[in-house]
Amino acid sequence: MELFTNETKPAAKRRKPLQDGKVTMKLFGQFEMDYEGRQIDGILKKAKKTRRLVALLVLNKGNPVGVHQLYEQLWDEESIENPEGALKTLVSRTRSMFGQIDPALRDLIVAHVGAYGWNMAMTREVDLFRVEELIVDLLDYSADTDMFRKNLGEMMMLYTGKLLPEMSTDEFVMLSEIRAEERYKKAVNHAIHLFESSGNDEIIVRTCRVALTCIPYEDSFHMALIRALIRMNRRSEAMAQYRYITEATMRYFGTHPSEQLQDILHEIIRADEQLEKDVDMIAQELMEENAISGAYLCEYAIFKDIYRLQVRSLDRTNISCYLVILKVSMQKNDKVNPMELDNVMRRLQESLQANLRVGDIITRYTATQYAILLRGVPAQSLKNIIARIRLGFYSETIYEPIELEYMARSLGGKE
Repeated sequence: MELFTNETKPAAKRRKPLQDGKVTMKLFGQFEMDYEGRQIDGILKKAKKTRRLVALLVLNKGNPVGVHQLYEQLWDEESIENPEGALKTLVSRTRSMFGQIDPALRDLIVAHVGAYGWNMAMTREVDLFRVEELIVDLLDYSADTDMFRKNLGEMMMLYTGKLLPEMSTDEFVMLSEIRAEERYKKAVNHAIHLFESSGNDEIIVRTCRVALTCIPYEDSFHMALIRALIRMNRRSEAMAQYRYITEATMRYFGTHPSEQLQDILHEIIRADEQLEKDVDMIAQELMEENAISGAYLCEYAIFKDIYRLQVRSLDRTNISCYLVILKVSMQKNDKVNPMELDNVMRRLQESLQANLRVGDIITRYTATQYAILLRGVPAQSLKNIIARIRLGFYSETIYEPIELEYMARSLGGKE
């Protein structure tokens, strides 16, 4: 069960099939059942309600589930004249399916008075329950040890994604998924803390990258990964990771990362500072690598700092400054997928950089908006500037269902 190998996601080690008459169940990633070395969930493949019945009983860990609860969960809003009879038929059909593999497997579903349960005595392992056991054990550790790493590796190998994704809208699955994800995040963050204490940044990087394959937008994992890369002097990788999560958050959620994650950018920038550098070296380093014409495009965190600096200097310089929000507006009932929107926003970015001055500042503010800082621009020139941007935007391709709207606010200074 090694997590700390050169593989990003280690493959499961094959075990010799056990002839003990018990089943092994996999609920993370997809629903699977194994019996004496054979995968047997195929018999339930076309029986959706049967799979849901099995999942519901298994998630209750062998505890009896009342017939009324089973009916409400399995049939939901369906109207059936004889729900108890329908449930008995479903249970009988499910037992018959298992009996086709081995007559003994009919006993996987146990009848109780007014309830049914799953036979845990005939169940060798359920990955969800094993993960829960490992998490309890991991949280008891106060130091990084070989056994801690072994258990962490097993836990992360078993937790391969969403719980029963084909049933993700069922209430009984959603509740279990939320609990499992929160416990997983707690265990991984505890591991990161112990690895930080032992100064093992390489293992933090591996741990975070594996965890992010399962929960890709968890801030704490991204922050720990970036900080570990900074400490390892891998600043370019740290910046690439920051840009990746910033762009992904904007693309899929239409917003910026959390304030804490945005602050990481300043840590990346500070990481490469060296006090012994002389002023000429620093000036050379601060210069842009290539001469770039047009407006300056920056991350939102940097834009905020520049904005605040401009506001503080207005009273002293008495130079006008405007904040402009330029928004891509879709016509009513016109839906655009994220990739199409990305292409539109990239085209708008090109128009902004080509039609604004070198000293103007731009940033992607939301999924459909750019924020612009215009310094030393008279009020009467704003409309001309926006018209120039629009002309550049529409010059190559006509986006008929798309309009560019803008709002402007004076930050002060001489108009």
